[in-house]
Amino acid sequence: MIKEIICIGTSFTEGHGLNPMGTDEENPAVKWYKENKNIIIKSLSEYSWPNQLSEISGIKTRNLGKCGSSIEYLMRNVEEIIESEDCSDKLFILEYSSWGRSELWTTEHNQWLIANWGHKNGDEPSDGYATMLTTDYNFGIQLYQDKIDIYNTFLDNFFNESEFLLQRDRHFLNLLYKLKSKNINYQIIPLEGVYLKELEKNSLFNTNKLGIKLESLWDYVHKVGWDITSETNGKVEDGHPSISGHKKLAELLYEKIIKDKK
Repeated sequence: MIKEIICIGTSFTEGHGLNPMGTDEENPAVKWYKENKNIIIKSLSEYSWPNQLSEISGIKTRNLGKCGSSIEYLMRNVEEIIESEDCSDKLFILEYSSWGRSELWTTEHNQWLIANWGHKNGDEPSDGYATMLTTDYNFGIQLYQDKIDIYNTFLDNFFNESEFLLQRDRHFLNLLYKLKSKNINYQIIPLEGVYLKELEKNSLFNTNKLGIKLESLWDYVHKVGWDITSETNGKVEDGHPSISGHKKLAELLYEKIIKDKK
């Protein structure tokens, strides 16, 4: 019997796209909902699928989604929780993210940084990397360019992208083995495609329970029209889930993996 659901992932889990705070100008999606649906969005995660899942299921839900976060962030949080809490009556819903996401510890701010990276040429790493370092995309501190330049230099000279992604996926698979060995309930929802193909084929990567073809949550949400762009008829360009999209995701998760566990 599930008494708590713990959701860990990226902006899709946190509720990004429906953020009324943190910018000088009003979020265009928030403004659209106010003007067209008479919906006043008060907080970042108010209409997120974890919050709506809690309402549908009647089960306490913890939303640990964080915009731009990585598998490293996910694994660190899961490890901390299972080592410090009784998880026999908990369900973890884990949003798998892949490309360009990592985290670094900063002694200056005494916390973990979101340390994202991408290819300067937008295609492959031959021209080097462009990076972002922030304590939190929505409410945090963006590090100065001199720190970012150090990170760029490190990646340009010492980073093997393929080996990093392979090793990261192997660590993630090890985490799934640990959850399985401890009989802890979990469900994977992939934001992006896996890098280590053996991971996708492994039964521990249990996306088939959702009963839909789901290689990428980004693509699926767009395909079925659950994104903000679709809901606003193109008035707001944003691939994150809309309010109704978050509700649909919550309903899907409830029907497929939670309903029978209550």
